[in-house]
Amino acid sequence: MTLLLLLLAGWLALSVLLALSAGEPAPGVVHRVETADGWSLRVHRFEPPPGVPRRPVPVVLGHGITMSARCWYLSERAHIPRLLAAAGHDVWVAEYRGVIGSRAPSWRARFAFDCETLAQFDLPAIIDGVCRLTGSDRVSWVGHSMGGLLVYLYAGQFGSDRLHRVVTLGSPTRFGPKPFPALLPGLVGAADRIPILPSWPATVLSLPAASLCPQLGPATVFRPAHWSFAERAALLAWAYTDVPTRLQAWFGRMKMKRASVCPDDPADPGPLPGGFRKLVAPLLVVASTGDRLVLPRSSRAAFDRAASPRKLWRLFGDPTQPAGPWFGHNDLICSAAAVQSVYPLVREWLEREEPDLDELTAAVARGLL
Repeated sequence: MTLLLLLLAGWLALSVLLALSAGEPAPGVVHRVETADGWSLRVHRFEPPPGVPRRPVPVVLGHGITMSARCWYLSERAHIPRLLAAAGHDVWVAEYRGVIGSRAPSWRARFAFDCETLAQFDLPAIIDGVCRLTGSDRVSWVGHSMGGLLVYLYAGQFGSDRLHRVVTLGSPTRFGPKPFPALLPGLVGAADRIPILPSWPATVLSLPAASLCPQLGPATVFRPAHWSFAERAALLAWAYTDVPTRLQAWFGRMKMKRASVCPDDPADPGPLPGGFRKLVAPLLVVASTGDRLVLPRSSRAAFDRAASPRKLWRLFGDPTQPAGPWFGHNDLICSAAAVQSVYPLVREWLEREEPDLDELTAAVARGLL
């Protein structure tokens, strides 16, 4: 028993040391926006350096489930907000309700929300708040995973008047029973009994194994070759956050029903039927063959159904295209490989006044973007 306790204490100490070693590169300036239902949310601003011409439309980065703003900048070499700011973009990294630093109107409200709540209240507060603080009438939204799903729901409810450009990275639109269909009813049922299932302590305790032996980690989450030791530690220690069971159960219900976001099929039980007809902003949809959390066909559905007259689909790891990297789910946004392959495509989409789809598609086919 003594030996076991010593091993556990050593593992805990090593986990803490690895977490502290990750540090925090170049944080942004924190502002607050208020939602219509009483939440106070943080948005982190990264402005262009002095002397760099400022582009007129601010860019908002929206994170995925269980993530915080830190997922966009794990290291100096993979710091997407700073890279965009250096190109003249006024960058705002959003954080939704429930993330550490947000303020709830009541204790109960901390656990009583799902994706539809976030799209109804948080995205309007973030988008309108950024417009107010910058004097712009629109924003460009770059969403990873759930951050892209939320902008689909937002557009399905409020339209695209506030959206200049939209980029989604590994964002689901269609849901099936996988993975782990046998666990879904239990997860959905737990939402009514357990307000929160802590995930952050588990990720911190996994640091020694995931950081020192990255091959043991799931390739669906990150491809080890794309990450440094410090970046893996920063992801697990500081980018993850706890989320309420009700939010996790929303995805479970969608999987159990095989539902879609903003479905066109009247028989589909998903939220906001026909919502993609309201998404008319230029749309770039990015996915990867190596992403097993959000399969490419789930991301592709948004590209197929959106009413945007200008839209582009990019699948990394596509065997029909020139050789290029494939990505796991998280390294689509915050790895050195993403900086080399994903970031240039996103920049091109954000910066072109009227995206030339033929030119961009040809550049993608040649492996230039």
